[in-house]
Amino acid sequence: MELKSVDISGLTVRYLETDGKSDIPLIILHGWGSSADSWTNVARTLEKRGAKVFIPDLPGFGKSPEPPYPWGIAQYADFINSFSQKLEVAKFSLAGHSFGGQIAIAYAAAHAQNLSNLILIAAARIMRRKKLRVRLFLIATKIGNLIFVLPPFVFLRPLVRKIWYRISGERDYYRASTRMRETFKLVEEEVGSHLESISVPTLILWGDQDEATPIADARIIHERIQNSQLYIFSNAGHDLNFKKPVEIAQKIYDFIR
Repeated sequence: MELKSVDISGLTVRYLETDGKSDIPLIILHGWGSSADSWTNVARTLEKRGAKVFIPDLPGFGKSPEPPYPWGIAQYADFINSFSQKLEVAKFSLAGHSFGGQIAIAYAAAHAQNLSNLILIAAARIMRRKKLRVRLFLIATKIGNLIFVLPPFVFLRPLVRKIWYRISGERDYYRASTRMRETFKLVEEEVGSHLESISVPTLILWGDQDEATPIADARIIHERIQNSQLYIFSNAGHDLNFKKPVEIAQKIYDFIR
């Protein structure tokens, strides 16, 4: 397994590549706030089985630079198209976790001719849901923006904002740069409307205790993609790549083989 880099539209993108020799390679897309490094254990297991795997640091994450302007899901899907073309990969399997699954769905709907199959792992933004926590977060943010512009409270604004983002669960937004915060807002678009148009064989992997992406979304995907298989891991949450790397790799390998 080796770390490499490639220039795509002026961005020097880092990616991980295994030594496998399979004719149909696999591209894995990591989740928001993550990188190719988070899939190293899965990649090693797949490599031992002879699979050729590419895992890019998506623009704005890991060692890859931020996109030149705030991107939405369509731009990230276009990036995957450019990435595969740059590596001269004409036909491949595509796997995506969380935010990466969101991108994978959009890509599969637009570029099915390039895919052998699709693997969705706890894919994000299947349905547009605003939980009570998120509603409160948005309301409190607006109130806070009004209060903390007043001179007596200005110096408290960074500290209060940091604490509130942690309490509300919106850490990804807080940790992001200004451009990636705008990207975060754009990629909140739901991708469930693309599911019926996906025709490639699809494997859906989910944890039964996933609190980040509800298991109900796994069943929606399974229902709407006709040629799909669903496997639910017991006693597992959203971080399947860390908690179940060997099991995830085996399911993927059996499916793409």
